[in-house]
Amino acid sequence: AEGVDDQTGCTSLSRTAVTLTIQPAATPPVSTGDITECEDDPIQTLDANDAITPTSGQSVVWYDAATGGNVVANPILNTVGTVTYWAEGVTDGDACSSLNRTAVVLSIGACSMSVEKTGVFNDENGDGSAQVGETISYNFKVTNTGSVTLYNITIDDPLPGIMIEGGPIEVLLPGEFDDSTFTATYVITQNDIDNLEVVNQAIGSGVDGDGNEITDLSDDPTTNEPNDPTVVILPLVDEPFEIFNGITPDGDGLNDFFFIQGIEEYPNNNMKIYNRWGIKVFEINGYGGSTGTEFVFSGISDGRTTIRKNEELPTGTYYYVLTFLGENPGKSSYIGYLYISR
Repeated sequence: AEGVDDQTGCTSLSRTAVTLTIQPAATPPVSTGDITECEDDPIQTLDANDAITPTSGQSVVWYDAATGGNVVANPILNTVGTVTYWAEGVTDGDACSSLNRTAVVLSIGACSMSVEKTGVFNDENGDGSAQVGETISYNFKVTNTGSVTLYNITIDDPLPGIMIEGGPIEVLLPGEFDDSTFTATYVITQNDIDNLEVVNQAIGSGVDGDGNEITDLSDDPTTNEPNDPTVVILPLVDEPFEIFNGITPDGDGLNDFFFIQGIEEYPNNNMKIYNRWGIKVFEINGYGGSTGTEFVFSGISDGRTTIRKNEELPTGTYYYVLTFLGENPGKSSYIGYLYISR
């Protein structure tokens, strides 16, 4: 730059140098792709930095908008949902920013698949007692309890000798269930009879649309415990012990209460009775008493649950669990149904 006097037109004896430099903008960061995962337990943390490959000689600054916006110090997601962050490249030294920002979408989907497993003892010879070679039939209900479509669902059961049939379930939409694809049969062994029960748990497996695996341990829907094993009680009946499963509590002296022939021989017992919704309506220790007719269920609630005490229960099907306590050689627990007719 040369100075010139406005009046005389005289110029400066020297000139002042000014250098103009436009530095190149930083290169926008390169993304390896959005990050999408199904929810874990405990829930995981996704970090947008994991999707960015920094350019050599540059650093990355995160924003909450494609232009303008606020700087984000920690671009993470640790709840079910979706969030987008934008990465801006900044050159080291002169701090030139990239002209554009790179978007990274983090998503955690609710993928918590539910598998329910129920088992029924098959009394093939009809004698009311379990023998080696008789079977248990299992049924599986698979429900997509999340918000992501599941694919290629299979069932695996570690119980030795169990035979699973059916499947895979190719597609299961959010909220949809399938209770007909998978069944299984198990042949009872002497060890099972000695244990008076068969206890086991299956594993359901599937994938979401991104190939992420979703698994779930099966649950016994007859209990209130989450992801608990399915228990099938194996009855052992010795004559003259017999459970009669119909009552007509009308006061005529016939079938007025839930009668169990021979229960007085096993006074150390516990009886629980549930309605069809799994609500306990009756429980007592020492069912039958010393005569078999004491402390019995006559279709009236004992008031230990939400059902009011002394309320007459309506006509319908109920379920009992009879457990023998302490030393009762040859006796197991019994489960079954009884019907009240009014």
